[in-house]
Amino acid sequence: MINWRSVNCYCKLSAQGTIDPGSGSDPTYSTDFGAGLGGSTPLACDPNGTLLSGLVGYWQFDEDQWTGNPGEVKDSSGYNANGRAIDGAGIVPGQFNRAGDFFTPSALIDFGDIPSVKNLRTLTYSSWVKLAAIGQWMTVMSTDITDDGIGRYLGVDSDGFVWAGVMCTSQYSSSQSLQKLVPNQWYLLSFTYDSFGDKLTKIYINDEEVDYNL
Repeated sequence: MINWRSVNCYCKLSAQGTIDPGSGSDPTYSTDFGAGLGGSTPLACDPNGTLLSGLVGYWQFDEDQWTGNPGEVKDSSGYNANGRAIDGAGIVPGQFNRAGDFFTPSALIDFGDIPSVKNLRTLTYSSWVKLAAIGQWMTVMSTDITDDGIGRYLGVDSDGFVWAGVMCTSQYSSSQSLQKLVPNQWYLLSFTYDSFGDKLTKIYINDEEVDYNL
């Protein structure tokens, strides 16, 4: 199951989401939605092209509403990797048009099994995120390692630091940003990973590479 490519270049994919507190004192933990980008050769990923160039997934969260029906969260990449809102994930005004609202700890978008993002050893992931509060781990995206032997995640810890990582049977790379996020502000969070290059997970906040712990 995937709840979220490129070689020799990185094309940015953007999705949108907010994290709002639930009924208790703790915020919900994540914008659990999937995204990815791709192209297996440099020709498939043109950094000077349009936003859609080379993408294997692009979720804008611009639907009028989500009701929990399969395929309601639309993928604009052309791969038809549509998802389903689970446990109350909804739509609110966002940074650009609309955004996903994940107001309960179990709210997420499930994209199921997406062939276009399997077996990716080189990738870029980006998402717009706004935290209502910090205080516990919040997952922005994750993929299940049992799908293709590769697990990927992006999240924010209880202190507001961004974490990103890639796990597979032969390699593991994880990074923690040294820059903290603050609530009620939009951030473009991104990470890249190249298993054929330096094998490092690199974190970007608002398109700037940030210092991080490995």
